[in-house]
Amino acid sequence: MSDTKHSNQCQRVFKNYDSNCPRCQELIAGSKPRGGWQKQYFARKHSEEIRRTAAIHDHFAPGGPHALGHCGPVCTAFDW
Repeated sequence: MSDTKHSNQCQRVFKNYDSNCPRCQELIAGSKPRGGWQKQYFARKHSEEIRRTAAIHDHFAPGGPHALGHCGPVCTAFDW
């Protein structure tokens, strides 16, 4: 994997590479895209979804806040 970054003058738009940019030249030659924020983003998203699912389960469980009426006449829990 290369550490070359796109130059400030890079005119790349999606797959329309700029032949004057060193990184675009590497991509044209078949270099793989650099890894970035995606891995961390999807790992964090997955763990947040697990936490949210557990909170919903706990809220609506028998004997939970919803069953005991702690959320008011209209339950707005998890409406965000």
